Amino acid sequence: MARLLLVDDEPQIRALTRTMLEKAGHTVEVAEHGEEALSILRERGADLVILDIAMPEMSGWEVCRIIKSDPALRHIPVLMFTVMTRDEDVNRSFESGADAHLKKPFTMRELLEAVENLLAHAQGTRE
Repeated sequence: MARLLLVDDEPQIRALTRTMLEKAGHTVEVAEHGEEALSILRERGADLVILDIAMPEMSGWEVCRIIKSDPALRHIPVLMFTVMTRDEDVNRSFESGADAHLKKPFTMRELLEAVENLLAHAQGTRE
């Protein structure tokens, strides 16, 4: 399956989400904050980034803008996942370059559907 990078500052959410994704057959690397995520992406890459918005020091929106402005990383799909559900929050996710926005709490099915759709779309654009 795919190599995913999960970025969230909440240890419980990282653990639960990682478990769900690994049960679906994905390899999951985790980062606690934006700088760590960018470092991992630059060193090892990923097939997809799952990115929380509300994090200390650098928001997910900022991280997404950096990913999408970097020629070496911009092809990586970004799924924002967050408790921020206002229309302006969703719009800001897409304005920052996100490929999808998933609202917390989410079901395992919703998460896996979003991940699979983004991976399928990314694969289709590379062929």
